[in-house]
Amino acid sequence: ECAARMKSFSNPQAFARLTSDYAKSHPDEMNRFLSDLEEKLKPDFVEFSVAISKQFQVNWLSDPDSGLQSGKAAGRATFILICADWALLCNELEITMTSAEVRSILNESYIAVKIDLSKPVSPEVENFILRNKAKHAPVMIVLDTNGKVSGRINGQASTEQVIRFLESKK
Repeated sequence: ECAARMKSFSNPQAFARLTSDYAKSHPDEMNRFLSDLEEKLKPDFVEFSVAISKQFQVNWLSDPDSGLQSGKAAGRATFILICADWALLCNELEITMTSAEVRSILNESYIAVKIDLSKPVSPEVENFILRNKAKHAPVMIVLDTNGKVSGRINGQASTEQVIRFLESKK
């Protein structure tokens, strides 16, 4: 339905407004939606919609060692979220991570790593979890550029708490 409506737009501003509204109301469907758009819309509109969709997601890595190396190279701290689909608090925290301000802070000031305990993890990731005593999900850890833990939150945190935490550990 949304893709059909978008075909009628002739200017990028109208397209961006509709894409933005759709992404806010259907974040889980955005990737499928963009794939569908690729076949139905002009290439320049597709490129534009991909740029818009990136505003609605954190640029997550999956390996803490890669995240730390990237953080060191970029001179940025590494934020690590350890979560699992089966943990209710993680599902609530995922909503917090979609906050525009949280996304902006993470994408601009941190290298973000998400470790999903719902999926098999490598021995290196497992060692990271053990070293950092992350026995329960969710856990949020900030590592400085030398790999030293500079902050940690165990369990749930409100959007405001996460923002204050991230701002204080940049």
